[in-house]
Amino acid sequence: MGSNLASCPGCLRFLLFGCEHGEVRDNQTSEAKPGGETENGFRKFCATKSAEGLKCTSAGTGPAQVAVAIKTAITALEGQVVPQSVKLPLAIVSDPDFKAGEDYFPDQSDNFFVGNSFPTCGINFTAQEIMGQTQENQ
Repeated sequence: MGSNLASCPGCLRFLLFGCEHGEVRDNQTSEAKPGGETENGFRKFCATKSAEGLKCTSAGTGPAQVAVAIKTAITALEGQVVPQSVKLPLAIVSDPDFKAGEDYFPDQSDNFFVGNSFPTCGINFTAQEIMGQTQENQ
């Protein structure tokens, strides 16, 4: 990938990742601004490497969008009118605005997706609630 970018000096350079932050580490170039989903590991990586000059953007709707879909389906099955479309807000953050405990969680798993709250839809999962679940308290 790096050689392709180098052969096009006038090209706009962005890298998009829907994967673990290890791939970003392996593929970063000084001319790229990585973008990724809301995975906690990607956001942790961006926040910790910001001081070294890495500039990132992270955006997505997170897995809680399934809760919105289920809630909508139940409402329809109960015979209530539901909207023809639902637009969920993106959980988006860009450097230098990554905040620990809000946009990423340093003490949590890299595989956790941040951005699981849709207050206008009555879906309010916090990172602590989700990651604190065990098999006994699901």
